[in-house]
Amino acid sequence: MRQQYLDFLNREPDAAGLNFWVNNIDVCGADVGCREVRRIDTSAAFFLSIEFKETGYLVERIYKAAYGDDTRTSGHRRTA
Repeated sequence: MRQQYLDFLNREPDAAGLNFWVNNIDVCGADVGCREVRRIDTSAAFFLSIEFKETGYLVERIYKAAYGDDTRTSGHRRTA
């Protein structure tokens, strides 16, 4: 989760925010299968968070506004 803060919000996570996300994973204890699923779910939930939508997602919206392409997300690329 720390890496997502660095990559998408360009900052270190605040303690409370990081603890919230990490606790979503740590509820599994030593159950490896549970932890794997919770890591994926928690990572996905990060992108639905208000903080991401109001900050990190701004880049996506600027891209769409600048290039006039509101039909794709940044994960899709055109092929020639």
